[in-house]
Amino acid sequence: FLLAGLLTIDMIICMIKLKITPRQRPSSSSGETDILRLLRSASTTVFILWCTGVGVLTSLIWQWLPWYLSDLAASNSEAQSCESTDHGATWITVLLSLNMAIQCFIGEVPMFFLSGWILKKLGHINTMSLVLAVFGIRFLSYSLLTNPWHSLPIEVLNGVTFGIFYSTMVSYANIIAPPGMESTMQGIVGAAFEGAGIAIGSFTGGAVYKAKGGKFLFRSFGIFSLVACLFHVVFQIIMRRRQGPMEGSQVPSGGQDGVKFNTTLADGPVFVRVSTNDLDNKPIIKGSESFDTEDDMKSRLQHA
Repeated sequence: FLLAGLLTIDMIICMIKLKITPRQRPSSSSGETDILRLLRSASTTVFILWCTGVGVLTSLIWQWLPWYLSDLAASNSEAQSCESTDHGATWITVLLSLNMAIQCFIGEVPMFFLSGWILKKLGHINTMSLVLAVFGIRFLSYSLLTNPWHSLPIEVLNGVTFGIFYSTMVSYANIIAPPGMESTMQGIVGAAFEGAGIAIGSFTGGAVYKAKGGKFLFRSFGIFSLVACLFHVVFQIIMRRRQGPMEGSQVPSGGQDGVKFNTTLADGPVFVRVSTNDLDNKPIIKGSESFDTEDDMKSRLQHA
């Protein structure tokens, strides 16, 4: 009841204080057509698959990590007396509570605050690869555990595997969404993560855990995550080479997206970001517009 009351108060405050101005879709564009065109692009397909894959990996932590740590505690207690085993059943609940506390307060909360800075430094694409790599390190670390208490330092990585992941997912979905269809795109990636990904991971993880055990589960999915990270990096390199060098601008330092002039990509709409040192104050122009000169683009930005 306390949690429900606090959530209700939070919702009321958000309703009163949060002001959202909906973006108007251009009259000449069809939102449904734009979404279908976007979903047909290779880069968007990989992004949605990334959301689904991270959902699978996240479900293993949500559903099977507590079970795995409990099994480790039980195996450590087998060599002890029955009285000590009873004590083990008590401290495992304390351990699981500490795991959750570290995941949330030490891992996620700071990373949610730092996510904007990290995305500016690395860019969305590089951050996606980082999330998969950290998942691999985290899962392989779990598979090497002999004492469940040693899992506590590993839980700090939840800041990257959930905090940075979630910020990247919603931010990138908003960037690539056609004008006026941002909510639809958020729904698509949310369904990929919590709908398909969590469901697939929970079912598959249970089958693997029953057949092979917890160590094999986390070791195999850790390797899977690192392989997926490698494929993601290779795919992005191929896509960048296929698109060729950008006209009229160089990619700014820090991994940010560059400016494209008079360019239309075959696999999706073009999005423009100004290549200056003042990236924070420059908006993103959405759509498939092309610019013949830099002056044309700057004129468009002044009216954005």
